[in-house]
Amino acid sequence: MENFNAKVGRDCDTWKGILGQFGYGEENGRGERLLQFCTTNNLMVMNTVFKQKKQNRKWTWQSPDGETQGIW
Repeated sequence: MENFNAKVGRDCDTWKGILGQFGYGEENGRGERLLQFCTTNNLMVMNTVFKQKKQNRKWTWQSPDGETQGIW
């Protein structure tokens, strides 16, 4: 598995069936590639499907300075 450092955003209408209603951040290019990969392989970004009680569960990667987060 590769570290995508992806931000998938919140556009669950465009990515219906791939992205849930609890997305995080603004979509970036790597996020779009991850969403395209999910579309091609019939996958879903599961941590966007359920409301996360803890803020840090919305992402799977954080920079050492704590300023940048993303999804692996």
